[in-house]
Amino acid sequence: MIDPVSGSIFAVALLNQPDIHYELARVRISDGARLFTERFTPAALDPTTNGQRGALALANGRVYVPFGGRNGDCGIYNGWIFGLPVGGGGPVPTWKTTVHNGAGLWTSGGLAVDGSGNIYGTSGNSDCTSPCAFDFSESVLKLSPTLGLLDYMAPNNWSNLNAADADLGGTGPTLLSNNLIFQVGKNGDAFLINATNMGHVGNGAYSNHACPNRTVDAAYGGAAYDGTRVYVPCIDGIEAVTINTSAPSFALAWHGPATSYSGPPIVADGLVWTIEPGGTLYGLNPSTGAITRSASIGGAQHFATPAAAGGLILVAAGGNLKAFYAAPVPLTLVSPRNLDFGYQPPGTTSAPKTVTITNRGSANLTISNITTSSNFNQTNTCPPLPAVLVPGASCGVSVTFSPTGLGAVSGTLTITDNGVGGPHTVALSGRGSYWSGWSRMAASMTSAPAVSTWGTNRLDVFARGQDNALYHTWYDGTWHYWSRIPANMTSAPTAVSWGLNRIDVFARGQDNALYHTYTTDGATTWVYWTRIPASMTSAPSVSSWGSGRLDVFARGQDNALYRTWTADGTNWNYWERLSASMTSDPAATSAAGSNRIDVFARGSDNALYSRTYDTTNGWQYWVRLGGNLASAPAVSTWGVNRLDVFALGQDLAAYHLWSTDGGATWNYWDRLDGSMSSTPASASWASGRIDLFDRGPDFALDQNTYSGP
Repeated sequence: MIDPVSGSIFAVALLNQPDIHYELARVRISDGARLFTERFTPAALDPTTNGQRGALALANGRVYVPFGGRNGDCGIYNGWIFGLPVGGGGPVPTWKTTVHNGAGLWTSGGLAVDGSGNIYGTSGNSDCTSPCAFDFSESVLKLSPTLGLLDYMAPNNWSNLNAADADLGGTGPTLLSNNLIFQVGKNGDAFLINATNMGHVGNGAYSNHACPNRTVDAAYGGAAYDGTRVYVPCIDGIEAVTINTSAPSFALAWHGPATSYSGPPIVADGLVWTIEPGGTLYGLNPSTGAITRSASIGGAQHFATPAAAGGLILVAAGGNLKAFYAAPVPLTLVSPRNLDFGYQPPGTTSAPKTVTITNRGSANLTISNITTSSNFNQTNTCPPLPAVLVPGASCGVSVTFSPTGLGAVSGTLTITDNGVGGPHTVALSGRGSYWSGWSRMAASMTSAPAVSTWGTNRLDVFARGQDNALYHTWYDGTWHYWSRIPANMTSAPTAVSWGLNRIDVFARGQDNALYHTYTTDGATTWVYWTRIPASMTSAPSVSSWGSGRLDVFARGQDNALYRTWTADGTNWNYWERLSASMTSDPAATSAAGSNRIDVFARGSDNALYSRTYDTTNGWQYWVRLGGNLASAPAVSTWGVNRLDVFALGQDLAAYHLWSTDGGATWNYWDRLDGSMSSTPASASWASGRIDLFDRGPDFALDQNTYSGP
């Protein structure tokens, strides 16, 4: 049972731990959170023989729970009603029908509640047959909110009904206007009862037969009322009964389609709905009983009742919940429901992406407007607005992205139409950026990559492989397959090119010393590794400002920065200690001809630090540049005073920090998205060009290219 005010659903469960008992559970509909459970099985109620099948009722701050017997009237049972507080806890009023066995309130139709909060239920047969004293079996009962007996009505032949197992309580009571109650029993006899004076033992204000074709097992569940007629669930088909509430009486109006077992009906969306458990949902004309709608449901349990909400008819069909539209409606299918345009340079327009609109319904779909927001635009192939799509028809919408600046952009494609759930929207996203977005190249890297360039359209990328050897791929207009260079590395490599066809590569060896190899023929052949004594705790980094000049940096055992260098590519100076407290590999760069080095590292606070050297002023002090780095930095330059620094953020996306005045001022970190698993590497072959590389979560090589101002 649903409480729409609190957004809760109540249900009763029969549990077998720690013993067999009943519990009431309250669950929040929005997220499924269980708000409370309450055990409520008294010692006098045997849960193995007392069954809870009847619908619950919500009133007076309580959930009213009816009980009856089980199939075959097995064991000792009675008709019980419990009034459980909706918040759990507190006193629980109860009603028990009889001291005799039976008289259960078992029907699936459950209880009814009037405007004063009084509770109505109908009992079935007891084991009391003629002659015996009246025991509230075969009775329509009126109870107070605290479940005190206020009034009742039992047919004159109540004891005969007991003897024949012809329960009056095969259906629940239906409250009508003018204080009348409609009740039909298993023998098909129906009663109109005055709720203000029910008459006790007697036949109420009026009685007659309501299921003309049946006198045994005639009706089960509950009837439906639309203010004029009661729709009775006679087992062989719905019977419409016209009610006269002024002079209490009724007349049969029509009989619905023949069924093997007519389920309890509802009235919704102008039709009378009932389930034939063999596999059909019927929507009947309330005036004539003609079949207006029908749908195959595959099968349902007996006593199953449809429900209506939001223009839908909901059916419990075996183990499935099925939903059907109550009337012919247009159904708008929009595909896809989101478009991501990725990176697009500001001031340009992307290639179009297409959204398809299809009418999946059974009535015409009218599209009154198609709009986009933000930096997105659309054209479409739909008919002129208002566009009408007949059932099954489609049209297309082409969306483009034209960013006006840098940064993430979101927008919406809105299709205003008369389809169910309209208007319909498509989420649009893109990023104004001079970056291309990430692309992937096959690899199986065990280190961060390194990259160098000696000129336009040349990139050389290096990484350590699964066997700790050095692997090399290069780009000269197309990417080439990885080649293996023998090595036994314990760190990521670093690389630099100071001239055409010249590449110098460095890595840490098994003994923590620095090892160096190079090529002078564009990577066709490599000089054998040479050892440069060191005691490194990081991967090295190398920069070069001109021919033969190489400056190599590494972290020492004391976490300080150390530097060695050569001016001729052959003779190395002893390591120089540059005070620091680094928690990452260093990164260094030099613009050609600048006689300057910029070195970067992550500090103990995860921030980025930089230090600058030039041949005039020597080394400057460390400068804190901020950030919250999850990796070592990478740095590149495309000319004097241009510095581009990259690092992973705590979300493992790549971030970019840059300066156009040699580090005097910096543009704040820009997020480049992605999901990385190593320190990045970057290189610039010309002004306005950066190629950024990283290892992806699958150990492949990822590339992102910048082309802009």
